[in-house]
Amino acid sequence: MKQWLTGAAVAGVLIMTSPISALALVRSGEQMARVEAGEIIDDDLFIAGNTVVVEGTVMGDVYAAGNNVRITGNVTGDVFAAGGTVDVSGNVGQDVLIAGGSLNIRGAKIGDGLTMAGGNIFVSNDASVSGGLIFGGGNVNIDSPINRGVVGGGGMVNLNNRVGKSAYIGAGNLNLGSGAIINGDLVFSGENDPVLAEGASVAGQISKIWPEKMTEAGRAGREAAEGGLKLGFKLWSYLAALLTGTVLLWLLRPAVLALAAQMKINPGRNWLVGMVIMILALPVLFLIALSAFGIPLAVIALMLFLIDIYVAQIFAGVLAGEWITKKLNRPDMHYLAVFAIGLLAYQLAAGIPYIGWIVKYAALTIFLGAKFTKVKTLLPLGKK
Repeated sequence: MKQWLTGAAVAGVLIMTSPISALALVRSGEQMARVEAGEIIDDDLFIAGNTVVVEGTVMGDVYAAGNNVRITGNVTGDVFAAGGTVDVSGNVGQDVLIAGGSLNIRGAKIGDGLTMAGGNIFVSNDASVSGGLIFGGGNVNIDSPINRGVVGGGGMVNLNNRVGKSAYIGAGNLNLGSGAIINGDLVFSGENDPVLAEGASVAGQISKIWPEKMTEAGRAGREAAEGGLKLGFKLWSYLAALLTGTVLLWLLRPAVLALAAQMKINPGRNWLVGMVIMILALPVLFLIALSAFGIPLAVIALMLFLIDIYVAQIFAGVLAGEWITKKLNRPDMHYLAVFAIGLLAYQLAAGIPYIGWIVKYAALTIFLGAKFTKVKTLLPLGKK
């Protein structure tokens, strides 16, 4: 079982970090991005918008981000999706990894594993999951059969169908409904005992593990659940940044590319200027706020500074993508695919233990320095 848990976690990471097709189709819309019913896309698909709908067939992987995401068609590969609400009701040939506020799997046929991280999670009884389930959420309702094992954590977890292998669950409250059949062990960690309705059954042992007495198997279950939650958050973070960058490039591409180019000009000087800005930003804002009339200006400046901290990764992704495609000798690649690859590379580098913070700090300071230099040249005082 420990090998299965480790394999599931490793597989999830490999799926998330697998190379993105250089020929992937990119589709976006400010309000609606859609793949119509009957439409066939013989490629991977990047799709983003306020509302995202995939009704047709995608002969590859789907990467989707939006406020509302609905996958109702057929996908032969994997589905990666993040949004306020994500609904999957189509057929997916391989894995589904989704993150968001409300996650719903209704009537979907999933050919391999399912990973979910969100506030409310629901998997209906007419869905099927051929692989295992990893989840992390607040309110979790699993009504569908799971062909392999289940690993997860949540506040309220309700399980009401067959689990092919063992279940490792950490929850405030765990309820096994009358249709719950676990063909393995149930390892549980939480304040309250699991509640088994009449008709629920566990083929193996039921073990409640207190955190201070957690065994190796219990720790493996908890760590796998935490890993699933972290994986879901990383996926959401990537897709959210991908959506933000796609919108910026779509609306302001010349300005974004000009500022990214400025970051490459004398990066050492940009880094030094950015360091000074980072050191002086909060003291200056505090001094401005000391004046009653300066409070609104300080608040606006602080909000702009926080926005800069977030969008720095967008420009780092643009530069990383340009460098990667140059090394691959692919000047014909679509600019949004270039950005998607670069952003993924940046986030992977930023997530490396011990040195990831250096990557983030360097990207931020160089971005701030380049932005300061660029803005200064546009002001009358900055012109010679």
